[in-house]
Amino acid sequence: MFEGGRIEAGAQVATAQRDQAAFAYRRTALTAFREVNDNLAALRQLEAQVLHLGQQRDALAAALRHATNRYRAGYSPYLEQLDAQRGLLSAELSLIQAQADWLNASVALYQAMGGGWSRTD
Repeated sequence: MFEGGRIEAGAQVATAQRDQAAFAYRRTALTAFREVNDNLAALRQLEAQVLHLGQQRDALAAALRHATNRYRAGYSPYLEQLDAQRGLLSAELSLIQAQADWLNASVALYQAMGGGWSRTD
């Protein structure tokens, strides 16, 4: 009958633990939503970058064809063709890097949405 407040203290501890767990869950959920939102924004930006770099590559490929035709016809030196080729290769490298970044961002989004895997070594 005389518990000295142990029952009330136990109830307060249980309430505090419940509140702590609720706050931890809320923090985790908000972090997950933020990560998903950030990764979606990154994917959109990278998708636009890949599209732009693809268009740039296509334009430089056309410039290379034009420079090659001019060289074969004798209207321009070989250096013009080499410059066009170097520009095309640089654009292709940038496009490939942007595509790799997009793939990495896709994986990060998958992980942020709760998709996971375990590494098997």
